[in-house]
Amino acid sequence: MTIIENNAFEWDELRIGRLHAAYVDAVNRKAWSEFEDLFTPAAELTVAVSEGDPVGAKGPVAIGALIDEFLKPLDFLFQTVLNARIVPGPDGDPDTARARLYIHEFRQVTTTGALRNSVGVYEDHYRRVDGRWLFERRSYTRLVLAENGGTTGSTVSVHEATGFMELPAPGRW
Repeated sequence: MTIIENNAFEWDELRIGRLHAAYVDAVNRKAWSEFEDLFTPAAELTVAVSEGDPVGAKGPVAIGALIDEFLKPLDFLFQTVLNARIVPGPDGDPDTARARLYIHEFRQVTTTGALRNSVGVYEDHYRRVDGRWLFERRSYTRLVLAENGGTTGSTVSVHEATGFMELPAPGRW
């Protein structure tokens, strides 16, 4: 990789990181209308949070509505990015990128006041459109859900995550 190619990648990585930050900020504020600036019009989201079948949505408005349904039983949700591994142009197209993004969520259940912590992973596909990076496809899998009601201790369920998408080894992009 040349210095120029490396600099271009670092700028793309920075811009995709800003996309992650904008997404987390919009989710924390339930600002679903901002999704139209973050997702391609045909973007897809798939969510697997339990042993049942994953659910999905297509398009920024439907994606916001799906996430809103997940948040309805909660007083609040606070989401943070733990780590992201971003790979530019995995198929040779400089206007695409992929990433594996680990997140932490802290939430409170409205009916019980129970506090819940979860850790999950997004497997993302991005597309650069008119110079801006947007989400093209996201697949979320919850890895851990821990609940503490304050008086009864905690319970933890772990969703077995297998089949992560292939990302090239560092230094090979």
